[in-house]
Amino acid sequence: MRFLIIFVFISLFSQVVTANNVHYYEDVALFRIQKKTVFFSDLRIYLKEYNSFRCLQRNSRILSNLKLDFKSIDKVPRLEPNYKSINLHKNFLNGVIKLIKMQVFSSRHNVSVSSKLLAHMNTKKCGLPKFSKWSNELKSLLQMELYVLERFPLNNKNDYKELNLFIDSVNDKVKHAVYF
Repeated sequence: MRFLIIFVFISLFSQVVTANNVHYYEDVALFRIQKKTVFFSDLRIYLKEYNSFRCLQRNSRILSNLKLDFKSIDKVPRLEPNYKSINLHKNFLNGVIKLIKMQVFSSRHNVSVSSKLLAHMNTKKCGLPKFSKWSNELKSLLQMELYVLERFPLNNKNDYKELNLFIDSVNDKVKHAVYF
């Protein structure tokens, strides 16, 4: 009976396409953070916002710490909806999971973005519209970065270690499950 339920669930929520003996799924659940399940299609949308944020915040402390910045990753990996691609980029995905968990945590703290700060950002270079038209995801990424900068001003080398410990504690605190 359990097998039948699982089979029906998979049949309803994913369609399998086979090409060159590799199975591609139109949409597949990748991970869950707290009560929100992130599907492959959700991740694609998120990675567009993440890429915009990378462009906007080239010296992002949080991205640098998670090895998701330009120094660590020149170009965002091209993920395909198959297990081979997902497993090949497992370290990148684990970094993205930590980034999302940091967003979830920092969203609990009302961090405002000043117009003075926005004036210093080169949004045109990144092809971004004015701040009021940004997606909630991109605004959340910027607020997360501001929260980290406020909490860890990087006055000395120990601040980097403290930020590492903080990210690890948030990673432990915000619950998640990985499906790959």
